[in-house]
Amino acid sequence: MSKKLPYPKIETRLSSQDMDRLNSLAISTKRSRAEIAREAIRWYLNNQEELGGKKRESEIAQSIIYATDALTKGINGGIDRICKMLVRQGRAIGT
Repeated sequence: MSKKLPYPKIETRLSSQDMDRLNSLAISTKRSRAEIAREAIRWYLNNQEELGGKKRESEIAQSIIYATDALTKGINGGIDRICKMLVRQGRAIGT
């Protein structure tokens, strides 16, 4: 008969740089790699909804910035045309 663990086990792979960072963190905080991984997964799961919302907010902000830039360019283009027209009229009437 196999012994059942109280919690299911998961496995993953990390790049050597990420594994070095994890090992350094584990040593400096005197915690196991598994404990750090559990904490990171719990934090991610608890904050996933908020993180998804921030991504959407970022996309909306980018759209607003793009639209604002387009409007600003349009307004500046109109101002330039008006100024050039006034210069031409001033030259034409000698002012």
